[in-house]
Amino acid sequence: MAHNLANAGGKTAMFYSGERPWHGLGTAVEGALTSAEAIKAAGLDWNVDEVPVYLEHGAKISGYKGLRRADTGTILHVCRDSYHPIQNRDAFKFFDRVTGTGAAKYVTAGALGDGGRVWILANAHDGSLACWIMATSIRVVCQNTLSISLAARGESTRDVRILHRAGATDRVAETRDQLGLALKYYDAFGGRATPSRHGK
Repeated sequence: MAHNLANAGGKTAMFYSGERPWHGLGTAVEGALTSAEAIKAAGLDWNVDEVPVYLEHGAKISGYKGLRRADTGTILHVCRDSYHPIQNRDAFKFFDRVTGTGAAKYVTAGALGDGGRVWILANAHDGSLACWIMATSIRVVCQNTLSISLAARGESTRDVRILHRAGATDRVAETRDQLGLALKYYDAFGGRATPSRHGK
């Protein structure tokens, strides 16, 4: 399964608008979505719970906790106590103000593996990524396209990386204004990508 899309209860954890992805999976949507609608369409309407971690003989491991997917009970990651997961709903809310103006729209969202990595782009619950807010010219629909998008993030000098720590949700809210910089990036990108009428 090269796409590595999460599946829970027989539903592929992804939605898309526009052209059908190469793997033919996910829920097709039309029109503008709110973050709540996007999360539901992508099968991401679940929380990440923090649970204690124990040794085999029953002793609690001090300074560590497990991150558990609330709907399936799957352990996504074991991490230090200083790690605080950014819930899907909080990561997605960042874009609502922009999508509400028509300046941007949700095109795709989903989860990989057991749900440890979630994008709209991109939020991780497996300890491998911070919450990245960035511009990308790549349409993410699977593991490979997410990896390519993250590898190419150098094309945008204004990406924001928010660590999963206390106060992270507040930082997501504070970063909202920087999305205007991303829109300027796309204007410039469009200018470079569109051939001149004179072939120059």
